[in-house]
Amino acid sequence: DMSDKEIAKLYHVSRSAVSYTRNKGLEKLKMMLSEKEML
Repeated sequence: DMSDKEIAKLYHVSRSAVSYTRNKGLEKLKMMLSEKEML
């Protein structure tokens, strides 16, 4: 597992951009999983 700081350095973006993107992705994943459970 890599830290936000390590990922940011690797992709030349800010640590906050990494954190924001991860959080948005996790929110979307949770939403998709909850929708699947309703089927």
